[in-house]
Amino acid sequence: MGDIIKIFSDIGSVYEEDEKRIKNRAYEYDEIKCYLCDIDTKNIIPSTNIPKDELIITRFGIGANSGNLFPNYQFISKDVSKDEAKFIKGVLKSVKNLMSYFSPSDIENNEILKRSSELNEGFFDDIITNIKALDEHKAKDKKVATFFCLSYNEKPISSYFKEIFDKHIDKKEVSKIYGYDILTNKKGVGADANLAFCSVNELPENLKSVKSKFLPLNESSANRIRIGFLATDKELSHNFYGVKMAILPTLLSNDQSLFKEIIQILKEAKKNDVEELAQAEEIAIDVALEYVAKREKDLPVLNTILFYAKNNAAIDVLLQIDDVLPSYISKISNAMGSRNIKAFKRKDIKDNDEAIYLQNLFENSLEIMKFLLSQNKVDLDTMIQRYAELIYYGNINKKYRFAIDWGKYFNGYYPQRSIESISKYQELFNEIDILNKKLTLQKECDLQNLKDKKELIRSLIQGSEFINNDSVLQGAYLLGMLSSALMKWQYAVSESASFARWLNNNGAITKDSLERIWTKCYATKGKLENISKHPNLSINQTMELAEEILPGVFLSKDVVKSSHITLAFAMGGNDYNKFIKDEKKGE
Repeated sequence: MGDIIKIFSDIGSVYEEDEKRIKNRAYEYDEIKCYLCDIDTKNIIPSTNIPKDELIITRFGIGANSGNLFPNYQFISKDVSKDEAKFIKGVLKSVKNLMSYFSPSDIENNEILKRSSELNEGFFDDIITNIKALDEHKAKDKKVATFFCLSYNEKPISSYFKEIFDKHIDKKEVSKIYGYDILTNKKGVGADANLAFCSVNELPENLKSVKSKFLPLNESSANRIRIGFLATDKELSHNFYGVKMAILPTLLSNDQSLFKEIIQILKEAKKNDVEELAQAEEIAIDVALEYVAKREKDLPVLNTILFYAKNNAAIDVLLQIDDVLPSYISKISNAMGSRNIKAFKRKDIKDNDEAIYLQNLFENSLEIMKFLLSQNKVDLDTMIQRYAELIYYGNINKKYRFAIDWGKYFNGYYPQRSIESISKYQELFNEIDILNKKLTLQKECDLQNLKDKKELIRSLIQGSEFINNDSVLQGAYLLGMLSSALMKWQYAVSESASFARWLNNNGAITKDSLERIWTKCYATKGKLENISKHPNLSINQTMELAEEILPGVFLSKDVVKSSHITLAFAMGGNDYNKFIKDEKKGE
């Protein structure tokens, strides 16, 4: 957390002169529709041209229940209809917050303040029905919002008291507690940066005396951090599959002008012209992330990638990935792009039939980003288990799973879970060195001059680092070949898919199930020879090889993981279609 605090402080130092704009949420939107409710007449009129420096939208404090400083309340129709009491309470809470900046005599001598201070729930009795019927502002390709604003003479109350906003943001705590500021090493601490994910403002009374030990800051440092986080959230962060992503730079030099250049790059990453790059097929991970990495090329900078969610005033930090080099992001993106692998399948992008997606191998988007960018190596066996689940169900996430049909699988019906796709994933992971061991499922080998099917199969086995030195996996591989061959032969001679249905109902492919599959293959082969009145040469040669290996497999006491056996079985069926099957009808 200390590194993030320093980064927010550095960003805050860039934005310090722009504090009023950063702390006024009105500047977050391209357009705002205001419903101005007059505190005297109760007339409600819409307006879309209130100057943003007059429509001040800022919270009174850090707590979720602190309310706004001014009675400018975001209007969401369904929320008001669902809980009108909460809406009314929120507006009146803001009025109370504003009144706290004035003395009783100030309120008594100002007509607007006096009238505002007299408002209560009864003010809304005869207008709440009309308020519920108001429409929210909508505009295509723009960030818009709707606010309900208490007003006077067709101007929001906040426009009459802009100096209160200045006083609010300039409010300083006196750093009287003995201690040294974590950033400047100067004496005097006790200020709070109001970071919603590590604030100490809400500590119970009996712990407030040790508040400064949690995050020792003086007011100047705390204010820079406050501004830095607000600037990050409003101007430098990006939407990322339901959460927010912020790229936080750490400069490896003391060049302030260079740091400002990097901040400008981060700002540009939010512009519409950059977002349009999301349509480009070369985007493999995330458009903003790849744009920033490309622009930061050759700059002395490391990035912390922060993923967080906002819920009213609360901030939930979901994932933090530290010290990511821009070149590392580009390396991964290029390696993915060369294999047409993308991290996510976007609904707004036209399907690319050739692309495969990492999201099928992970529970959610954050798990993918942690896997790709954290440089924490994952166990190879864990990934093979994911490959097996991909084969069986098409997705690791249970919400998107559907069970395999082996007949369809061996006929190329599931390209996203095919052995070709799994091989591409593994090649990628080998290149970016993200697993604790590298693995080559199938090496390139010259098979053109091998006419004998048994020699060809032996060459395929020898060319696979995965199965070459394990007789159990070789047995599973050969049974995968036999299963694929028998499915095709059975359909060719009788248009039946009974073997495929049996295999689907057999359950997971494990060491214990191999003997059952062999028995079924042997029986099915005999039946098909009777029906077709001739043998199948490819199947016979494959079976001869299987007979050399399987007896030892069935007697073996070796423990072999079911995920490995599943992968070997699928590889065998896949290789039969690619290299072994005869084109002759009926074969």
